[in-house]
Amino acid sequence: MRFFFSDNSLNDSLPLRPIRNITSNPRRYRSSFNTEQIEILEQTFCHTPYPDVTTRERLSQHLNIDENRIQVCCICK
Repeated sequence: MRFFFSDNSLNDSLPLRPIRNITSNPRRYRSSFNTEQIEILEQTFCHTPYPDVTTRERLSQHLNIDENRIQVCCICK
């Protein structure tokens, strides 16, 4: 945010920040899971809170989702 004063001394001391271009940062894709996928993910994460790469790869193939969408789950019922 930039403030303009009649006295330039204050403006000169403020750091300049680049204006963020909204169009240059595409929106992130938000994943959505169906009920079956959620149940399987919850069961897996309750058993193994930090699944290894092999487990994540198997889950991604079985559930037909990208492996990078399978991360650490903090909620376990």
